[in-house]
Amino acid sequence: MKRRTYTVGLVISVFFLVGSLLFFSNRLDSSTEKEPTEKLESLVVAHEEIEEIHILNEDNEVTLDKAMNGQWSGQNLDRKSNKEKINETVNNIFSLSGEKIDISKKDAGLQDSTFTIELLDSSEETQTVSIGNMSENGLYYFVSSSGKEGVFEVDATLIQEIPLTNYEIMDNKITSITPEAVNHFVINNGIQTIELKPESPYDEAEVRTNLSGWFMHQPYNSIYSVNYNKMKDMIYGVENLQFKEIVAKDEENLSQYGLKDEDFTIFLKSDSESETILIGDPSSGNAYYAMVEGEQTIFTIEKKALEPYSYQAFDIAENFVKILAIDVLKQIEIKDSTHHITIKIEHEENRKEAATSTFKVNGSIVKDKSFRDLYKEIAGLSVDKEVSDATYQEPEATIKYTIKTQEEQEKEIVIEFVPYNEDSYAVFINNSVDFLIAKESILTLIESVSALEEKAS
Repeated sequence: MKRRTYTVGLVISVFFLVGSLLFFSNRLDSSTEKEPTEKLESLVVAHEEIEEIHILNEDNEVTLDKAMNGQWSGQNLDRKSNKEKINETVNNIFSLSGEKIDISKKDAGLQDSTFTIELLDSSEETQTVSIGNMSENGLYYFVSSSGKEGVFEVDATLIQEIPLTNYEIMDNKITSITPEAVNHFVINNGIQTIELKPESPYDEAEVRTNLSGWFMHQPYNSIYSVNYNKMKDMIYGVENLQFKEIVAKDEENLSQYGLKDEDFTIFLKSDSESETILIGDPSSGNAYYAMVEGEQTIFTIEKKALEPYSYQAFDIAENFVKILAIDVLKQIEIKDSTHHITIKIEHEENRKEAATSTFKVNGSIVKDKSFRDLYKEIAGLSVDKEVSDATYQEPEATIKYTIKTQEEQEKEIVIEFVPYNEDSYAVFINNSVDFLIAKESILTLIESVSALEEKAS
């Protein structure tokens, strides 16, 4: 019994010893974690007393000035300042801090630094922060401050966000029209004039599938829906229509910039204003000369900002022959020289449940899924290219849609596939033609419709 008691006591003692070691080990680890591995020092002091900031970089100078109300603004600017960017710049400069390292100013690129920040207070006392080379790993810049001894490593992102030119703190938008307000584009690219508006002459039922809500009014004979992604890029691209730099003011010799007989213009309009941007010759590999019509200031604009407005009409328009929502369809009639197939769609409204539809092919009911799979093929018919010289003749195939309009009236949309050459049909929609489609596409569709007809019968 004594032996058992001794053994239990020994085990308890061992657990107590191990627990104590773990406790003190954790305390030591916790103490070690709390010990800072870096000693960051602020390089700018007395922020609240600073009233003027000069950012000097080679031949450029950016000057920021604090008003009596504490608001910062840019000085010597050609345009309205970007207040958000200015406030961000001031905060970044005041936040400059780093760890002191053992390196000479010469090796850090600080002996003859061309990038400095001067901060003046009300008594015109000046603090100077100098920026030298970037560290080999690209994570830091070597920085010195007149109020501190030695050289410090400062986070590279803070330094890289400091503006080096007035351009970076100005509101450089070419137009005051916003993406939310724009409601009209006219783009002349030297080949076509493309006009886009969020309105059309069609009944709402006919354009329910138009995701973009915009329509192409030029250059085609008919009006077509605009591709959602292309339209989105154009609308939100308005925000990126900014000048890169001002080249000349009150310039009379526009030809040297390609702006006398320019072949690329962008007209945009809102309910209250409109502007036309003229695009001239390339100024470099990634920018063009440009100006606003009616003004004489020449500036450059990034090529990337112009990309959404550089497409041809065919690339912007939806290329479906005709895509309609099933819930507005009443009948589809498809025929060629050997087939005449009528698909009737009957919709039954039910207040308590979702509306149901019945599909009949030449009088025989077909399964919901069978029709919907076929309709994906019908609606997915897409044109291949533009045409301007097609003449009307007897069509070899037709698709006639009957739809229910918003006013509960019936409307017919007739699509005729007229021979153009050995490989293509000209697509006439209600007697108007703009595009070609491959004959193979129509033959394949008719085979699919025929197969469903045979299955139904």
